[in-house]
Amino acid sequence: MPLEPVLQWREQLITDEDVLDSQIANTETWEALRGLAARLTEDEWRPRRDEWAYAARACVRGLG
Repeated sequence: MPLEPVLQWREQLITDEDVLDSQIANTETWEALRGLAARLTEDEWRPRRDEWAYAARACVRGLG
């Protein structure tokens, strides 16, 4: 998959390699962001409170 150079430069991407190989990102954050990205690309996207809370918890755990 080609990576967007601007996003890559600003370090806003978490790739499979970041999680599986180098383990820079944790699995929970990766899964939460993948789920959110999938919902964002749906035609009828609607936020769910539980998804926002899960993503926030995963990000906080990743910072710890």
